[in-house]
Amino acid sequence: MTDGPICAKPNSKGQVLAYQRAYESSKVPPEKIDYIECHATGTPLGDKVELDSMEQFFASPDLPEGKKIKPLIGSAKIKLGSYADCSREWAE
Repeated sequence: MTDGPICAKPNSKGQVLAYQRAYESSKVPPEKIDYIECHATGTPLGDKVELDSMEQFFASPDLPEGKKIKPLIGSAKIKLGSYADCSREWAE
């Protein structure tokens, strides 16, 4: 247990590792992806890290040309709001 909230600072290294593990375990080649629904925290740091991580993973200079992709991205959450905010409103 902790005595207070835990706030993690996003970083690209961890997010790229998460992408690698997810795609390896799913057996879906990343080059088959054409659209990604982003987390989109709405914060300058979080959104930048998320976009940088996707670029590192999907379009790294180390990848062969045929494997580099730039999927379309979107984020419904930024338009709809966080589920926590929605659930709080419904509970009141």
